[in-house]
Amino acid sequence: MKSPRKAKKTKMTDNKANENNIVNDTKRFNPFEWLFRLLKGIVVGIGFIVPGISGAALAAIFGFYEELLSFVGNLTKDFTKNLRFFLPIGIGGFAGVILGSRVMGDFFKIAEIPLIWFFVGCVCGIMPGLFAKAGQNGRRKVHLAIAVVSFILMGALMLALQGGLETVNVPTEQMWVWFFVGALMALSAVIPGFSTGTLLIYLGIYGEVMDGIGNLVLPILIPVMIGAVVCAFLVAKVFDRLFKKYHAGMYHFVIGLILASTVIIIPWNGKILENGDIASYDLSMVLLSIVSALLGAALGAFMWIMEKNFTKTTRKES
Repeated sequence: MKSPRKAKKTKMTDNKANENNIVNDTKRFNPFEWLFRLLKGIVVGIGFIVPGISGAALAAIFGFYEELLSFVGNLTKDFTKNLRFFLPIGIGGFAGVILGSRVMGDFFKIAEIPLIWFFVGCVCGIMPGLFAKAGQNGRRKVHLAIAVVSFILMGALMLALQGGLETVNVPTEQMWVWFFVGALMALSAVIPGFSTGTLLIYLGIYGEVMDGIGNLVLPILIPVMIGAVVCAFLVAKVFDRLFKKYHAGMYHFVIGLILASTVIIIPWNGKILENGDIASYDLSMVLLSIVSALLGAALGAFMWIMEKNFTKTTRKES
């Protein structure tokens, strides 16, 4: 039987080994591992722009979320070795954003209502897993209160602004709007469960953003990239510390934000859609919306089942 001191030392050694797994794996180039990380990056990139899906949640599923936060928040630490590991993920992420934007932009023009219900379903499917993750280190009444308060405040703010947004167009001809969009994408990479696409739908510019990025419109793509990079560097270290120090509180705060922003985008009958049409439902649209929501819920649930199985995947397994 090991003594407590030896057991503690063994645990520290194991943790140190896990932290260095990716660094050791990059010493020898493996094309299959490189390709696998590229594919992971593509999926995470798509998560940045699909409403109801979070890039950070996908990064957690694939087992490199905390490492990514640490890398971006402490850029000079083991820079070369970490860059070698994250390079294919970064390339894949960029490709995923471009490809995903092109597909989503086209579909959003012709099927806005079913797509929004699909995204709402994604959130419903993800939420049980996110709630479980929020309480994995314990849950108190104050944490639930944080979720309720953030839901009420976010919902009230969005409702207060909604009337104005329905009559005033977001000035997408101004560059600051695209910097802001890039910053939102960066937050999707930092905060598990935070969905950039959901907020873009609320702002009424989701389709325009997808068209601009998907078609590589440089006056849009360049400020979006700059906004994303700047925001990522500014907030990664802060959120890394906040989530480590106030894990339950931060996650419950995010849950409230997600639920509020999701409820607001639901295309109720009579709601003005992004293209200016009025949402209306006949029997076929009702059935299509239900099927879309169920498919989205299945996808969201599958994502969190994957996270449960693979969150502890080491970099060596990647």
